[in-house]
Amino acid sequence: MEMDEDQGEDFNEIPKTGMSQQNFAKKLNSEMDSNDGESRLNTVNKMNEIRSIEPPEDANQIELQRRIIAKTKTDKSHPLAKKNTYDSVGTNGFFTAMPSVIKFAGFETNKTHTIKLRILNNSPAPQRLHILPPQTSYFKIRYNKKGMLPTGVAEDIYVQFTPAPDQYTYYYDSVRIHCEGDKLLVPIHAFPVINSKQPELFPSVIDMGIGCVVGKTYQKQLQIESNCPVSFEYNIEVLQPHPDIAVFPLMGDILGM
Repeated sequence: MEMDEDQGEDFNEIPKTGMSQQNFAKKLNSEMDSNDGESRLNTVNKMNEIRSIEPPEDANQIELQRRIIAKTKTDKSHPLAKKNTYDSVGTNGFFTAMPSVIKFAGFETNKTHTIKLRILNNSPAPQRLHILPPQTSYFKIRYNKKGMLPTGVAEDIYVQFTPAPDQYTYYYDSVRIHCEGDKLLVPIHAFPVINSKQPELFPSVIDMGIGCVVGKTYQKQLQIESNCPVSFEYNIEVLQPHPDIAVFPLMGDILGM
């Protein structure tokens, strides 16, 4: 049996826009009732193709639920952080943070650094606190919660810092303590330094030695090296100028290794 031209066009392609796939399927059903043989076989094939590409009725709802679950897993904002302000650094009269500011100075990449933080209850009564962790992936905390803290007892928190691979840059985050009174904020800073292996970068005393003869000029050269791949600028300020003493250069760059 030959199909007329208009009927053949209907079977050539499933509509992508305009007519919905459901309406197109209904049309195919009516065509199948009015035809037989090869035409009916073509209609069945088209119906199977529709079923294979048509998404389930609740696909949009499933996708929405998936996005909500994904957002819940990645959202690190704490309900307490949304309702309170954390701006007291060091102490609030009830608790004292030791140290008040955490500094990872001169860190090494591809390595985890740890600093111990103590939250001491210095109030005259037992107190309870809630610890809100850092919000970035570079800082993590671990602790064994004691529950109600008696007077003079501290909660020990270990702050861990793992910098990004080969990223010598400045990092910042904080640990927030929700407690009685003003809410505590413990800032966390991590930054490279010029030379983390030296106890002091610049000597406190410069000795020109004994036997200096009046009228002659003596000089001593100090070398400052950087052991990280970051360049630094320096600026020396002379607090008490002296006509017989000169320091130069007063500013410059210290190149990274």
